[in-house]
Amino acid sequence: MQGIILNHYPPVIRNIKEMQQIAKAEDIEFSKLGAAMGRVSRDMFILTAGEQGIGRFEKLLGIVPGGQQSLEDRRIYIISMMNRREMSLAELKAMLSAYSEGITLKIGGDNDELIISVRDGERHIPAMLGILEEMIPLHVHIRFNIRKEPWRLDGTVKMDGSRLLGAEFKEWIG
Repeated sequence: MQGIILNHYPPVIRNIKEMQQIAKAEDIEFSKLGAAMGRVSRDMFILTAGEQGIGRFEKLLGIVPGGQQSLEDRRIYIISMMNRREMSLAELKAMLSAYSEGITLKIGGDNDELIISVRDGERHIPAMLGILEEMIPLHVHIRFNIRKEPWRLDGTVKMDGSRLLGAEFKEWIG
């Protein structure tokens, strides 16, 4: 690193020991400055922000993060809060698809029930429910149906501990 700043000095000064030590100190500081500028640049955008940037967005929006939320859950919640407006079912489905694949939405009852069927992503249901409760009117009941594929020993389904034997159907009502 020392050679970076030292190369910008005039040739007469490069050979002085004190100037070499000064250049070494400047290289360290410029490296720190470059890292800080990169971090600030990433923290300007929600999709690339780190812990500090996400915290700044939460402060701007008045969001108090839960202790159990991951950085990615907090990021998705910030995006949903910034997109708060009336939206179609297709837009809502696209937003929730970040949490789970194979989401289907259906209006039930007399337009007072939203049934959300998910194929996976059961652990994200509390985060999805938090987003939906901010957007959906109070009189609308939200119900999650979870569809799980069965385990197969022929290798067609990844056995990662998230699947149930016998394709058990679970319903989660929030």
